[in-house]
Amino acid sequence: MSSIKNLHLTHAPLTLNPLKMNPVAKILIIAGLILIIAGLIYQFGGKFLPLGRLPGDIVVERENFRFYFPIVTSIILSILLSLLLFLFRFFSKPR
Repeated sequence: MSSIKNLHLTHAPLTLNPLKMNPVAKILIIAGLILIIAGLIYQFGGKFLPLGRLPGDIVVERENFRFYFPIVTSIILSILLSLLLFLFRFFSKPR
């Protein structure tokens, strides 16, 4: 019983320093923020950005069938994502 009374637990102080944060946690937080921003743009920006309805997007409509193939929208999103990732890698390089 005496050994239990003398047991002292020490805890490391809780620090919220982003420089000492786990790199995987940083990536997950940044990815989550990017997804939230993309979702808000997709939800509320549909009036201003007609993604999926750009000239060049293929639409086939029949009586009981509608097929969308947003090729131009896919190309534009691919270019924007490539540019964003290039800028991210460019500015995150150690100097």
